[in-house]
Amino acid sequence: MELFAAQAAIFISNAQARESAQQLSGTLREALSNREVIAAGRGVLMERHGIDEETAMQQLMTESRRARKPLREVSAAIVDSALRTGG
Repeated sequence: MELFAAQAAIFISNAQARESAQQLSGTLREALSNREVIAAGRGVLMERHGIDEETAMQQLMTESRRARKPLREVSAAIVDSALRTGG
């Protein structure tokens, strides 16, 4: 019985470690995706207004606060707008 309990404990531990790794992987994928969308939005603003990277980021953050929306949402809307209008 003790041998079964030890093996079950190892199995549960491994299953929990795998689940944790999958959650971390998903979180990292989402963070990378968010970063890419924000960078694209920043790039659109830089191109449209002839501004530097820091100023574009400040504009994104200002709009995010004003609209009470996440930075990713604001950036995605800017990128979508650029795609619809061709620039």
